[in-house]
Amino acid sequence: MASYIKPVVFSLNGHLFGVDISLILSIEKQVKVVRIPNESPCVEGIINLRGDVIPLYDLKKKFTFAGDSTNPDDKSIIVIRTKDTKLAITVDSVLHIGDVESANISEMPELAKKPGEEVFDRVANINGKLVVLLNVDAILSKEELSDIEKVKEAANKEVENEQD
Repeated sequence: MASYIKPVVFSLNGHLFGVDISLILSIEKQVKVVRIPNESPCVEGIINLRGDVIPLYDLKKKFTFAGDSTNPDDKSIIVIRTKDTKLAITVDSVLHIGDVESANISEMPELAKKPGEEVFDRVANINGKLVVLLNVDAILSKEELSDIEKVKEAANKEVENEQD
């Protein structure tokens, strides 16, 4: 195992989060979002990224941050690979990408964890600022993953119908 990780650090409602760059497929600024009715509350819609239909997920709703759920067209979008699916997440801004020595990474304190929720994995100290490192495999609940798979299937069928 490497003695460092290379997170992509982004802001979300004034908080700093990071995802290891090895899990990131793309960082996008201008992406057309197709809204899907009757979706789970955290899914904002779908995007078409180089022919791949990917659900767009709102971390602000997932993390129950109060405040705006502004138009994702005005945000940066990070496309990540989880163990189960590809997922696009909206973030306020991507701040930087850099190496973090393992000595500057700590486990998330138990008091900060919710039982059964492992998404807040570890904390990195980057230039004196604490950055919460996300476990991308724990972002989606089983129900959300099932909902997202249904949305992807429906979207792919619609694309196939348009091509016929």
